[in-house]
Amino acid sequence: MEKSEEEWPLTLTEIVLCLPIVEQSYELYDEAYQQHLNAPNTLTLAAYLELHNNYVQDVHATNAMADQYHNVILPQLIQVSCHFLFPSSAVDVRSSSSFNR
Repeated sequence: MEKSEEEWPLTLTEIVLCLPIVEQSYELYDEAYQQHLNAPNTLTLAAYLELHNNYVQDVHATNAMADQYHNVILPQLIQVSCHFLFPSSAVDVRSSSSFNR
């Protein structure tokens, strides 16, 4: 799910497409948890922990992609759009207070 630097910029569509992957990862994790509750042993515990870690990794990767999109890519797209829409004015989106949160 992670992208290398050469593959940027990602799109919002790519982030949305990751959501079913995270949902499926959670379902597998939840199922493993239920199996471990019903029949606790070392095998069900190992499966539960592995699927928990996979789920956390998927959530972390999706959040990192969303963060990259909202904090880097989207402001760049807005700035480029402003330069095309308002070529005579010096619009700098990064200096706007709404983007400095």
